[in-house]
Amino acid sequence: MSKEAAQAAKAQGNKYFVEKNYDMAIKFFTEAIEHDPSDHIFFSNRSACYNNLQKYEEAVADANECVKLNPSFAKGYARLGMALFQKGEKFEAYEAYEKGMKLDPSNPQLVQGMNQVQTAIQAEIAAMQGGGMPGGMPGGMPGGMPFGGMPGGMPGGMPGGMPGGMPGGMPGGMPGGAGPGGMPGGMPGGMPGGAGPGGMPDANQAQQLMAKLMNDPRTSKYFGDPDFVQKLQGLAGNPMQLMTLMQTDPRFAEVFQVLTGMSMADMHEAGEKAKAGKEQADLKRKEEQAKREEELRRKEEEQKLQKMTPEEKADFDLLTKANEEKAKGNTAYKNKNFQDAKAFYQNAIDIFPKEPIFYLNLAAVFLELKEFDTCLEKCDEALKVCNENKGEDTFSKMAKAYARKGNCYMVQKKYDDAIEMYNKSLLEFKDEKVKLSMKEAQKIKKKEEELAYINPEISEEHKGKANTLYREGNYPAALKEYDEAIKRNPSNPILFNNRGLCYSKLMEFNEALKDVEKAIDMDPKFVKAWAKKGNIHMVRKEYHKALEAYDKGLKLDPDHEECKQGKAKTFAAINMGAGDHDQERAAKAMSDPEIQVILKDPRIHQVLKDFQENPKAAQQALSDPDIAQSIQKLIAAGVLKTGQNNIYKTILIFYGIIFVFVI
Repeated sequence: MSKEAAQAAKAQGNKYFVEKNYDMAIKFFTEAIEHDPSDHIFFSNRSACYNNLQKYEEAVADANECVKLNPSFAKGYARLGMALFQKGEKFEAYEAYEKGMKLDPSNPQLVQGMNQVQTAIQAEIAAMQGGGMPGGMPGGMPGGMPFGGMPGGMPGGMPGGMPGGMPGGMPGGMPGGAGPGGMPGGMPGGMPGGAGPGGMPDANQAQQLMAKLMNDPRTSKYFGDPDFVQKLQGLAGNPMQLMTLMQTDPRFAEVFQVLTGMSMADMHEAGEKAKAGKEQADLKRKEEQAKREEELRRKEEEQKLQKMTPEEKADFDLLTKANEEKAKGNTAYKNKNFQDAKAFYQNAIDIFPKEPIFYLNLAAVFLELKEFDTCLEKCDEALKVCNENKGEDTFSKMAKAYARKGNCYMVQKKYDDAIEMYNKSLLEFKDEKVKLSMKEAQKIKKKEEELAYINPEISEEHKGKANTLYREGNYPAALKEYDEAIKRNPSNPILFNNRGLCYSKLMEFNEALKDVEKAIDMDPKFVKAWAKKGNIHMVRKEYHKALEAYDKGLKLDPDHEECKQGKAKTFAAINMGAGDHDQERAAKAMSDPEIQVILKDPRIHQVLKDFQENPKAAQQALSDPDIAQSIQKLIAAGVLKTGQNNIYKTILIFYGIIFVFVI
């Protein structure tokens, strides 16, 4: 990683961006990202370039990466909102702008973008109403529902759902529906919207709509339930909650239907139509973009032809004929007809020998035919042509030539040569595929070197030296010898167990635990490793894990002295700390997935409740071995504490809340 090189590339990218040469700007911003992928600004800038080139998928991806790297960067949400809006995803764009405005409400890009999105959404809804929603929407959308308008993100609805409760509301309320099956809103623009932020109704409107709910038999029956009334009142402060309530409480789906005349099925059908329309619009937009690009390419070609000298024009004509042969070669190559492909590519070279790509395509054929020397020769010829006929894309073509040589060496398992060629390729032009190929070559080379290095006899020599150094107390030197022993014989679990002991002496318990667990993975019946695992957990005050390790060791060898002693010491440590509260130990235990599963078990919840309210039932529950073992683990982990003198004071620390039970 080179931050200096990244900033230099960014400066070049900015220069080309100002000049509106977005392709070159992307090239340099990409280079900056390769040097320093942790800088969110690079992704923000490249997103803007992609957006200007109408490559909205890439623009969205970069903007998402930008805000992922720096969630507090308001401008990143502006980039994301812009890209999503241009892509046609208005509701997702709205959410992006909304997040950005929470960070910087006065940011002009966010404010302008939000206004643009709101206008587009309002127009879309008006168009949908004008065309007639399924079944119509009598009187249009209510100008002010008790909870400030329709929510976003209705399940099965339009992408992003019907927008409602947007900042500032929709002036004048929702437009009245005039389509088939729907009565006009009465007044132009539909019923008047509620006064105040978010389209909230005034008191009179709220009473009218509430009366509508209370008088309709579908919803009137719910007003006897305080929970329903409380939820309904809560929507006044948070209208967007309606979406959640409709998904979790079927009664609010009926509330929505009474107020709007629309069912969930209607919303789903409308959403499907909107989705289909969006897909068609996206397809049309892509086709139009392709046409524009083709037209632009044709015009650029015509301009080039007009500026050409007679010699350049002659070369262009020859290149055109050669490309026709190349196209035939490509078809034959894809059909694995390599002899024909070879002939067509050679024809292209004969017609116009100044194009390196023809040589590289021919090299690819020889690679398929396993004629490796000829393949490398053609790559070298391509490099020679590049040097003799330099142009704008010379570096990328040279990079392809080196990469093809690298591929040729890879097939021959000449990994050093392959890595050298891939490196040369990347120096000419940054290409992710070549980078991956180089990593693969390095990985295979390392693996083969490791396999070649294996020698169990030499491993035993290093093990003997390590053991001697360990007994002498020279743990750093012993560690180096164990490292070498493992490299020479990585399949010996004893070596990992011994190195784990060494790490323990050096107080590096995380590394020690990794090694003994590796030994156990290699040999699950390795009792000494289970004992060492228990010892490490004991030192880390992970008593529940220590007991589990000792028990597994004793199951394999009931007379194993180290496991027996370790288990006894663990119980003593638990009992000694029974009256104390070790917050650090308890917090650490709470992050343990196994402890979390136990605490979420409803049976355990009931037992802990019975400790306080029904001790006899709690004692009976402990006769279940699974429950008893779980309670024991909670005590060993420090989550449950027990008192002294057979009077149990049990403390459960559960998500920061302390519950005390006395038995």
